Amino acid sequence: MKDSQSGNSHSLDITTLLASSIHDIKNSLNILLADVDGISDLLNPDDSTHQKALLGLKSTTRRLNNELTQLLVLYRIKTNTYKTSSVFMDVSGFIDDKQREYRSFLEADNLVLKTECADGLYWNFDPMLVTSAINNAINNAQRFAKTQIILSATEVDGMLCIQVQDDGTGFPEKILQGDMNNGPDLTAGGTGIGIYFCHEIASSHCKEDQCGKLEMTNDGPDGGATIRFYFP
Repeated sequence: MKDSQSGNSHSLDITTLLASSIHDIKNSLNILLADVDGISDLLNPDDSTHQKALLGLKSTTRRLNNELTQLLVLYRIKTNTYKTSSVFMDVSGFIDDKQREYRSFLEADNLVLKTECADGLYWNFDPMLVTSAINNAINNAQRFAKTQIILSATEVDGMLCIQVQDDGTGFPEKILQGDMNNGPDLTAGGTGIGIYFCHEIASSHCKEDQCGKLEMTNDGPDGGATIRFYFP
């Protein structure tokens, strides 16, 4: 009689199955985003009610897309299937791109995105990973900010520091005292995985014997949250 367990060695790895499913969902969301853009083009640009409704739908879809991206990136980092690239980037241009990308979405929530970065600042980093991390930080700030979000970049002690600040109520003390090296704190609501993702992105950037790091404080405007990424 054939052993009914003999096929177990060929069973699908559940993590691989989940990663594949997430990738398919992301593709569907990209199609949805394109459809929303198409609908928006058909509407009267002066019809502010419908345009704002579509902008809200697009913002939510983009946020879901970003969250799925972070899960896929974490999967690839943890399975050693992602190789960090190093691209010489114009940091000021990178910050300006974020300003253009998020301006309309934040204005729909009556939020202002302020940016600060000196011209002539260039750095080597993985643009896909850093973009995903900054998107995550801005999306989180959007949830809690009252009036403004500040995105800035500067050089600090030989490292590139990119920070996102808001004027909300700040990080809970449990988040500030957490140890990301032990993995995400899933009891912290939606913040745990996002912060862990940012930590992994920062620490994945290494140069010689120095690796990037993540810092969180509540020294934003009016005691709001600040998240700082340091890249060597």
